[in-house]
Amino acid sequence: MPKLPASIALETISDGFDNGSVGKAKSTRHYLDTFWKIGPQTLQDLIEKLGRTGNTVDCLIYDSFLPWGSIDVAKRCGIAGAVFHTQNLALSSIYYHFHLGKLKVPITHEVSLLALLPPLQVGDLPSFFWNYHDDQPILECLSSQFTNIYKADWVLCNTLHELEKEVDKFPPLAQTLNKGPSIVSSSFPQ
Repeated sequence: MPKLPASIALETISDGFDNGSVGKAKSTRHYLDTFWKIGPQTLQDLIEKLGRTGNTVDCLIYDSFLPWGSIDVAKRCGIAGAVFHTQNLALSSIYYHFHLGKLKVPITHEVSLLALLPPLQVGDLPSFFWNYHDDQPILECLSSQFTNIYKADWVLCNTLHELEKEVDKFPPLAQTLNKGPSIVSSSFPQ
């Protein structure tokens, strides 16, 4: 059995605002555009640096909300790429239908075209869909998680198959490895 390190080393990539992050950006759009430009290159630099130090990376697991080239970086580095949908299947389904153009914003009425879900009232949807004016860049980011999902070697989904059996019928997640439920550590009693 390999000996494990005594501690975990953390490495970061740049979002282009290393001296202030979001607060230094002119707008949400400016922040996302900069991050999407800088992030992939600094991620590739990190993977290459780790390889030079003998800590080779075999697989890049990236959050589906950061599709800005993560899978392309993995492929350029010759490693596997796995997209991880950290939100549950119901939310992923909503964002997927928006991505396909089946949902238009602002949504002002009940939505019943989502095959995996019962009809949803406007208030059941994430606020991005009915109060989207201030959050248009974020809504686009949430929708973009499906732009390159088919390039991934694996798709991981935060679901428990017994609770969301429909995952097998959800097209972009048909080849999914269910991982979950994923919950934050603060959810556990102290």
